[in-house]
Amino acid sequence: IIFCFCSQGWDSRTNPGSNEEGETPPPAHSPLDAVWQPVDGTRFRFYVYSAYVERRTVAAVRIIAATKTRGADNVMCRVWLPDNRTLTLKAKVKAIRENWNLKYSATYVLCLLRDSGVKPQETVGASVSVIASNRPNVPPTNLLVVQDTEPKTGIEETLHICVKPFHYSYDRDQWLVEWFEMNRLLGASHFYMYNESLSRPVACLLEDYRKQGLVTLLSWKLPILSKVEIRTEGQFAAFNDCLYRSMSRAGWLLVIDVDELVLPRRERTLPALLTALRASYNPPSKAPSAFLFRNAFFYLRWEDDAEAKVPLLTARKTRRWSTPHALKNRSKYALRPRDAVELGNHFVWELAPGASSVGVPNDRALLHHYRLACEFGGSNCLKVPSTIDRTAHRWKDELQQRVVDERKRLLSACATTEGQFAAFNDCLYRSMSRAGWLLVIDVDELVLPRRERTLPALLTALRASYNPPSKAPSAFLFRNAFFYLRWEDDAEAKVPLLTARKTRRWSTPHALKNRSKYALRPRDAVELGNHFVWELAPGASSVGVPNDRALLHHYRLACEFGGSNCLKVPSTIDRTAHRWKDELQQRVVDERKRLLSACAT
Repeated sequence: IIFCFCSQGWDSRTNPGSNEEGETPPPAHSPLDAVWQPVDGTRFRFYVYSAYVERRTVAAVRIIAATKTRGADNVMCRVWLPDNRTLTLKAKVKAIRENWNLKYSATYVLCLLRDSGVKPQETVGASVSVIASNRPNVPPTNLLVVQDTEPKTGIEETLHICVKPFHYSYDRDQWLVEWFEMNRLLGASHFYMYNESLSRPVACLLEDYRKQGLVTLLSWKLPILSKVEIRTEGQFAAFNDCLYRSMSRAGWLLVIDVDELVLPRRERTLPALLTALRASYNPPSKAPSAFLFRNAFFYLRWEDDAEAKVPLLTARKTRRWSTPHALKNRSKYALRPRDAVELGNHFVWELAPGASSVGVPNDRALLHHYRLACEFGGSNCLKVPSTIDRTAHRWKDELQQRVVDERKRLLSACATTEGQFAAFNDCLYRSMSRAGWLLVIDVDELVLPRRERTLPALLTALRASYNPPSKAPSAFLFRNAFFYLRWEDDAEAKVPLLTARKTRRWSTPHALKNRSKYALRPRDAVELGNHFVWELAPGASSVGVPNDRALLHHYRLACEFGGSNCLKVPSTIDRTAHRWKDELQQRVVDERKRLLSACAT
C-alpha cells in the first residue's frame, strides 16, 4: 500500500465563508492513495481508489472507482483545497466501456469544476471525498489525495509498462525475471503493477525491483466478486488508474500482460520503434498517439527450438501462429498517456480530441503471446497453421547474461526459509561430495521409470546409451504430467495408496523446461533452477527423457489458475505406479506403525 500524506494536518484547516452551513469536516485520517475505500449510504456497493486532475476533456477531478454498471447511485464530491477552501461539487458517474455487461464495472467519477471558480491545477494536492447525494452531511468514509497529471519535461522518450492485477497467488517467478529483463532491454524504465495476491517468491522479486525504483507496486483488494460481479479483478479500473498515474511521468505507456512481449523487427528498443513510426507522418501533427500490435500465440506446449543455445523461454519457444490476430482482437498497444482518456484491454477506447490510433504492420513489430493453455481448453489450438519466428533470438545472449546475473542477485536478496532457489543451490553444493545423482522434485511429485525398477538403474541405462561415454549427459529432464486429485479414483486400485487411486493424468505432458523436473550429477552443475539446470560445468550437457522411459507424476490438488477448467483437459489412465503398489502398501503400513510409537506424545 502506498500512502500519500498532505503536509498540513486536518486540525489546522479552516472552513472559509464559502463553506455550506453545517458541512461536515473531512475524515480524521490523512488522505490515501491506491486503497479501495467505500462510499457510505449508497444502495449499491461503491468504492473509490485514486484521484487525478483532469484538464483536457472537462475541468474536473477524475476519480477511479467501481460501482453498479447501470443505474449507479447519485453522488457528489467534497474537495478540501490546499488553500483551506472547501468545495461541494456535482459529480458525473460514468461506467468504463469494457464491462462485459456484468452487474458492477470499473467507473469514473468526474467531480465537475464548472461554475466553481476553481481551475484544475488548483486541485493538485487537495483532498476529495465521494459522498452519497442523499446523505450530504454524513461524515465521509473515503478520502483521496488529488494527483497531478501534467506531463513533466524531458519524458518524451521514456517508456513505462502497465500490467493488470496479479491474482491466484501468481507464482511464475523464474519467467518473471526473464520478462522484466527483456522489457528493460527493450527500453522500459518503469512498471506499474497491482497486487491482489502473489506467491512469496514473486512478492520478494517485485519488492526488490520496487526498492530499485523500477516498480510501482499497488495493493488491489477490491471487495467485489471477480468474474461474477465484475470483470477479472476489476482490471479495467487498474488499466485506467495506470493511465492517469503515469501521465505526468511517461512519454509512452505500453499495456501488456506478463505472458506477452512486444518485439520490434528492425529497431533494438520500443522507444526507437515508436519514434520512427511517428516520424513517418508529415506533418508531425498528424502522427498517431497510439499504436496497436497484432497478437500471435507462441504456445508453450509446442516443441522447443533445436537452435536455442540458451535455456530462456523466449529462445526456446519460437513457433507461433502463421497469421496473427486482427487488430483489436487480442492486440495490445503503446500510447502517449497525455493523449488518452479511457483504456481497454486490447485497444484504446477514447483518445483526447485530435488524437488517433493505428495498427503497426507485422514486419515492424508483433505481440509475442507465450500462452500455456489453449484459449478454449483442449489441445486443438496446437493444430493451427504455424511458423518459426526467431525474432527474440536477437536479444538472447545479452538477455541470458542479465537473467543469470539477476537470479544470482535475487538468491541473496530473497534468501528466506521460503527462498526456494537458495535452497535448491544449497542442496546442490551440500550434496556434491556425497551423491552421484541428485533428483530435484517437490513433495507432490514422483519420477517413475517405465522399464526399470529404480531411478539409479534408469539413469545408468540412459548414460550407457551414449558412445563414447564422454558424450553422456550430466542432467536428465522429466516431462510433467498432472494427476489432478479431484479426478475420480481408479476402480482397479486394490490398496488405499494415493498413487494407486489417482491414475488419470494429462494425455500430453508439458514440454521440457515447462514444469519439468530433473536428475543430475551434482559435480557437473553450477546453478539450479526449479524446472531445469541453469548452468552446467564446461563440457556438461542436459537432455530430455522420452515419455516411454520415465515421466514426472505431479499429484496436484488445485488447478494451476484456479477454478475447475483444468479437469476438462484431454486425459488418459496411467497405472505405472501400480508396479510398486503391493510392496509400497506393506512399507507404508509398517512405517506408520513404527511412527505411532516413535512420535507418541
